[in-house]
Amino acid sequence: MEHTLNDFQKSSANPVTQAVRLMHNHSVPAVNIYGWDTPSLPLPSFSAATFDAFWSRNIPVKITDVDSKFQGVWGPEYFVAQFGDVKVTLQDCEAEIAKTSTVGEFFKTFGNQQVAERATIMKLKDWPPEKHFSTQFPELFKAFMDGVPYPDLARLDGVLNLAAHFPQNGIPPDLGPKMYNAHGSKHDNLHHGSTKLHIDITDAVNVLLWAADTADGELGGALWHIFPAVSAPEIRRFLTQVYDFRGPGDPIHSHSVYFTPEMLNNLEAQCSIKPYVLFQRPGEAVFIPAGSPHQVSNQTDAIKIACDFISIANLAHTQNVVDELREQRLLSGWGDDVLQFYTTLWYAWTSVSALATFPLLAQLRSLVPLRMKLYFPMDVSTHILNNVPMTILDYCTRNNGGRTGTN
Repeated sequence: MEHTLNDFQKSSANPVTQAVRLMHNHSVPAVNIYGWDTPSLPLPSFSAATFDAFWSRNIPVKITDVDSKFQGVWGPEYFVAQFGDVKVTLQDCEAEIAKTSTVGEFFKTFGNQQVAERATIMKLKDWPPEKHFSTQFPELFKAFMDGVPYPDLARLDGVLNLAAHFPQNGIPPDLGPKMYNAHGSKHDNLHHGSTKLHIDITDAVNVLLWAADTADGELGGALWHIFPAVSAPEIRRFLTQVYDFRGPGDPIHSHSVYFTPEMLNNLEAQCSIKPYVLFQRPGEAVFIPAGSPHQVSNQTDAIKIACDFISIANLAHTQNVVDELREQRLLSGWGDDVLQFYTTLWYAWTSVSALATFPLLAQLRSLVPLRMKLYFPMDVSTHILNNVPMTILDYCTRNNGGRTGTN
């Protein structure tokens, strides 16, 4: 198997590479981009082609009106009622001190105080930490899977999500979903946000389910700063040379830095780097490209759900971050290869290869529940729920004028 994997990594003519070429050969509409404004697309008129025009350039995208498809009410009262006695570990966003509490105690504080009045800013991240989300929150999991924008790409079984090709009887990487819940903070030179600067290995979609109103009675939400992936080396140099970052670890991967307004101004003045800036309100989804340094500051108390996925468009950035984290693991001696990057690509390759080699069997697989784990790890019938009963090769062929070659 190892020899085959090595051949796979070096190959330029395998079906995954062909799929990449085909997917990037089809045309997308020209889109004007003004500075670092984040594209905002309303879900009712959503166009995959318009989304792809931004996504293929490693540009984050916000999709509005997601609540039009999300079923249920997922405010703090729901979690207090359903999980109030569950013990959790909270983290102080400023002091980085952890404390034990319960779900009920934490969520009962949501919406009860304005940001200026709160002495400590706490968060509950990566919840649930151990159980699968679908087991802990089956109703919310179903609502997310049915309502997430661009299901072909962002669902765990999305036809364009390379991780969806992992064998059903294997142990796939844990891509979520997870919940991220935090008190509101201030984006000023004295506070350090809800989520500090970091880079995700994969692409991600983050949906804001609920947020407290502001002191003025306006809709609250979260402030995002998302930097282009190509700016990461210069950001590291800036933090090391200008702000004297000395570790431990990498300036970005250490999750220890938050760009205050003053730091953002200095970064732009000295390095000509500025982030995409967006404000996320309830019912809005943010798509973050792999490899993009980003940070979040909840401006009011907020409840979010996020899920990772692996897209072809940002695969090179995913590979780059995988290599960076591998170097950090070798230096620090801690951490695991949780993504199984090359293994995941290997299964995508075998899946697409089989679909290309046995088109008749591929058609049968969508009609009959065959148990062909090696060749057909993705259950394409699940996409019928989202009106996307197609394979990656179907998608590539459709968007390449019916051609299946590599030229």
